[in-house]
Amino acid sequence: MPRRGGLGKFTHMTRQVIQKAITHKPFRRFSVRLTDGELVEIKGEHTAAVHPKGKTMIIFDDEGGYRILDIGLITELQTA
Repeated sequence: MPRRGGLGKFTHMTRQVIQKAITHKPFRRFSVRLTDGELVEIKGEHTAAVHPKGKTMIIFDDEGGYRILDIGLITELQTA
């Protein structure tokens, strides 16, 4: 079970935690922190997706590009 590390902050990432944040209604922006300390913002419900097998997530940027993240490298999820 993921641990809630404080108000709007989760540690020990799973596909389910990220998917819940993406599909939350109404959508609230959130960020994921990577093991190198980088904070990546997810700005909308259609700008991120989790692979069905749960090992990776994809984040689309404003310029039409995308980024694939290994969920194992996500250390924290922060909600707005």
